[in-house]
This record gives sequence, structure tokens and C-alpha cells, in this order.
Amino acid sequence: MAKAQTPYRMTKIDEIRPYERNPRIIPQAAVDAVARSIQAFGFRQPIVVDGQGVILAGHTRYKAAQQLGLAEVPVVWQTDIDEIHAKGYRIADNKTAEISAWDRDQLDKEVQEIAAQCDFDIKDLGLADWEIQRILDASSDITEKLEPVSFSGQDSQRLSIKPTDTSTPGGHVIKQPDTNTIAETRSEIRCPFCGSMFNPLQLAKEN
Repeated sequence: MAKAQTPYRMTKIDEIRPYERNPRIIPQAAVDAVARSIQAFGFRQPIVVDGQGVILAGHTRYKAAQQLGLAEVPVVWQTDIDEIHAKGYRIADNKTAEISAWDRDQLDKEVQEIAAQCDFDIKDLGLADWEIQRILDASSDITEKLEPVSFSGQDSQRLSIKPTDTSTPGGHVIKQPDTNTIAETRSEIRCPFCGSMFNPLQLAKEN
């Protein structure tokens, strides 16, 4: 395989390949989310490969491109990296991404502005259903314009809210569901702050 003459170029997808010993597990949900993002916003972040076309960073983007049937993808060729540094870079690229966290207030504001002003599906942002529900419920003006977001695998409707606060099993304060209007749920939902599972109807009865 001929080496690239420039660091960045559009490359046929069959000219690059994943690293066979990639330690990062890539769930199908991640591939689906990236594929949706590419469809909504374009292929903005290139795949990084070594001089032999083996992926250094961008395995999920590669799988998403395959899923979308793309013939070419943007690629940055790093022809000067040796094998041991390539191994280190793959791990560092994934691990450093895990260190950062979200500013929830700023995230809410950004998503609310996007929902109010843009016509694309906010699920293209990669947010889970329960995250979208939490953010939209925080803004009544936006909520009125959008259809309710259902929780995956559940048969619940949008929760009506009382001004009374209560705590989830994880100790996070949330608005207490109204037992007069909340739909009966056959399974638990996830706390939008810590991810712990709880039944909103049961919480309302106990409080």
C-alpha cells in the first residue's frame, strides 16, 4: 500500500483498516450515534491512521462510515509514528477523553437553544432519551413546542411536576412527580444526575 504524500486527504475507506488489537470496546449504540451525527453535521473529524493505513484514532467513526456506506472518508496520515508510540497514542486518545465532565447548566442552555432554533432532531446530539427529557422539562417554553420524549423500553408519559422536592436513591434532589397525573410505569426510570434507577410513582407515594 502506498503511503500518503500529504498528512490529510480524502481516502477510500478500503485503504484503511482498524487495529486488530484495539483495546477499546465499541458498542453498536455508539456507532449508531456517530452515524447520526455524520448524517446531521457532516464528517467533521477525520480518522487518524499510521503510514500503513491502520487506525490510530477514529475506530467508531470508521464503523459509522461503513454503516452509512461511505466510499471515502477524511483521513490524517501519520507516517512518522512508530509501532510502540502508535500503541500508546491509541490508549491515550481514549483515556484522556474520559477525564472531562459536563457543565450541566451550560449543556442545558445549549441544548435548549438548539431545540428552539434548529430543525434537526436533537437526538442527533447523541443524548440519551432520559437526558433529553430532563433538559426539555427544565424549559417549559421549549417543551410546549416539542413532542414528548419517551423513555426507552418503557410505557410512561411525560411526568407532571409538583413544586415539592424529593430525593432519588442516589441522593439527588428532583421535582416530585404528581400522583394525580403521572402515568403508571411498569418499570423504573433513570436519575438524570447520577444514573441510579428509581420508580417515580413509588417515590411520589412515599413522599
